[in-house]
Order: sequence, then structure tokens, then C-alpha cells
Amino acid sequence: MKMKLLAGVIFLLNGVLMAQCSRCIVIYGDTRSDNEAHKKVVEGIMKIEPKIVFHDGDMVADSSDLSQWKTFEEIVSTLMAKAEFFPVIGNHELKGLDNYFSFFKLTPEKRWYSLDREGIHFIVLDSFFPYDKGSSQYNWLENDLKSNKNSPFIIISHIPFYSSGPHAKDCIPQRKALEPLLVKYGVKAVFSGHDHFYERSYHSKIYYIVTGGGGAPLYKKEKKNVNSYSQLLLSDYNFTAISILNEKIFIEAMTPDLKVFDSFTIPIKTAQIRKTKTQ
Repeated sequence: MKMKLLAGVIFLLNGVLMAQCSRCIVIYGDTRSDNEAHKKVVEGIMKIEPKIVFHDGDMVADSSDLSQWKTFEEIVSTLMAKAEFFPVIGNHELKGLDNYFSFFKLTPEKRWYSLDREGIHFIVLDSFFPYDKGSSQYNWLENDLKSNKNSPFIIISHIPFYSSGPHAKDCIPQRKALEPLLVKYGVKAVFSGHDHFYERSYHSKIYYIVTGGGGAPLYKKEKKNVNSYSQLLLSDYNFTAISILNEKIFIEAMTPDLKVFDSFTIPIKTAQIRKTKTQ
């Protein structure tokens, strides 16, 4: 039996409840320094009316400066009123982590966390806390992957695993420590920032997306940093939108004026609707 409710949020496919949403999840980041550019990106995001937004780090230039958080709040307040908003720690948050935790009403132990939305298990990592094998973050990640192995995984971290930008060398330690776990448990995609552009890489059946075009000064590809797995790179302000359609995760990258410049599909076996939870 196959039933569909295309205008709704779920449908039945071979007896399994599936999520059904169009551009309901957005990931963007690196918004520090240029508030006007950030405003334009947020205006673009608002036009597609997402239910869930992840910011992949570097919200402000100096996290210890409360006035910068005030400006950030002014820019994102309408967005946060309409969508769930989940943060990721970037290097520019490190100087004032107390302000970061206070702004997002998080406790310090929530430097990394996971949650289920629209049938996807999202895992938020902290690129600036020990993650080597045996560390508390590594052990937590491995246990979280084991405990949720029937769900498609998407990971979000500030530092990328692969990049062609000026921060390419920053990727190496995290990649060496964590990529084997990601491959072992079949992670579908990793979204990051840190380098201020958009880049899609693909390796070991995982898409690695850099979406760091939220308003910070844009970067260009560094010729000396060879990323053999890069498939596309654009130096422009951007955000990514995720749709769950049938048995597929559909990802679009777009500029603030909603021009789609990249899109790709990730097949999944099931996308079971689960109870919303944060771990």
C-alpha cells in the first residue's frame, strides 16, 4: 500500500511513516563582521520559511563583546521567532563562551549535542574541544551513532573535514580522528563553515559541504591547498536548504536572492518520524 499527502508533513510508503517537507531545514554560518551582508542572507532564508535553522559557527567577530551579540540578535530575532535555531561553536565564539551559552540558553555541557528533526538525526560537534579517540566527545559521538543507527545522519561542525580554502590545514586533525567513525556508521553528509564560501566535496560515500557564506568576508580557493574530492566551489554569500522528499534528502545551495547554484540528492532507506529529543 502506498499513500501520499503531498500537502502535508507525512505520508505512508510501504507501511513506513516518512517525513515530507520542502526546504524546511536551513544550514548557514560565518556571519561575523559584515552585518549588512548577514541581513541579506537572513532575508533570503526568511523567504523560504524554514522550520529549523542551524548556524555552523562564528556568529560574531568577538564573542566577549555583548554589543555584537545585541546586533546579532537584532538580525536573527524574526528568524528565531519563526524557526527552531540551533548553534555550533566556532573559533570566534571561544573568547566569550559564557555569552554564547547565555544567548542560546544552553548549559556549558552542551558544547556538542544531537537531535532528531524531520526523520534525520542531526549531530552537532565542537571542533575546539578534544575529539581524539578516547576523549569524552569521541566516546559520546560513537555511542550516539551506535544508538541511532537506524536513522540517516547529518553532522554539523564549524571546522570542515575537507576544504580548498585558506583553512584547509585546520581540517586535518578532525578528519583523521573522526572520519573513520563517520564512514563506519554511514553518515550521509557533513556541513561546516570556517572557510567563507560554498564548497561541495564527496569522499567515501559522504558529502562534505562548506557553507560559510553568511556574511563574513568571502574567501577564494587557495591554489596551494589541493582538495582532490572537491566537486564545486563558489565564493559568494550563501545558505543551504534541505528537503525530505520520498526516500531522499534533497539539498540546495542558494544565494540570498534565492538563486540555486548547486543541488544534489542523497538516497536513504527510511526516514522514520521519531519523537523529538535532544541528547
